[in-house]
Amino acid sequence: MSLEDKNRLIREGQAQLKKGIFPNLILESINESRLRKDVEKQIFNPSGEKFDNLSKEEQDIKKSRLAIILKFNDYIQALNIFKNGAYLLLILGIITLGSALLKINNNHIFGLLTFISGLIILIASSNRKLLLKTTLYIVIAYLVFTLLELIIFKLPSPYIYAISNNVLENRRGALPKIINLISPFVYLTIRLSLVVFFIGAYLKQQSFFKIKSKYELGIRSHS
Repeated sequence: MSLEDKNRLIREGQAQLKKGIFPNLILESINESRLRKDVEKQIFNPSGEKFDNLSKEEQDIKKSRLAIILKFNDYIQALNIFKNGAYLLLILGIITLGSALLKINNNHIFGLLTFISGLIILIASSNRKLLLKTTLYIVIAYLVFTLLELIIFKLPSPYIYAISNNVLENRRGALPKIINLISPFVYLTIRLSLVVFFIGAYLKQQSFFKIKSKYELGIRSHS
């Protein structure tokens, strides 16, 4: 981003702030986190004056802004959770499907379902407007399909090789055996952990929009 574009965003953000609008859309348009932090700082504290040197009224304003800025940062992290979660599902799906294609196990359905889930979430998370419109549906759908997969198909088979009595009786290669035994539970842990992360991300989104609405309503009522 050029210096001119950066300064333009700062001016637009400051103009929105004067109108009582929290400039989250402007900040969201900046993908690079350091640059977004810098623009955020210039919008909310252009003078760079220390908090203790501000008047009581300015301190109160800054405190209210700080609360929403913190929620905004949580909101940005929440958006990233969906994209990172999608990448994790894609990787897990490829590994699971790959082990099945190598005829190590019969985990085709697990790999396919996981890969499709990751692909859908990645497509949605690549478009911020689409993600915001569909977040709740994504969370519910992912939760339901994960539970249905667990109920219908149970756990996937071990990833490295099929477990047999001969394998268990052989004392050599204890570590690979342990990894092999726990691999289905690692798969399940990842799938269920993402349910928790996605729900948490959705709640962070809602928390930000709630405090944003309250902030802007408070500004308008005092103007």
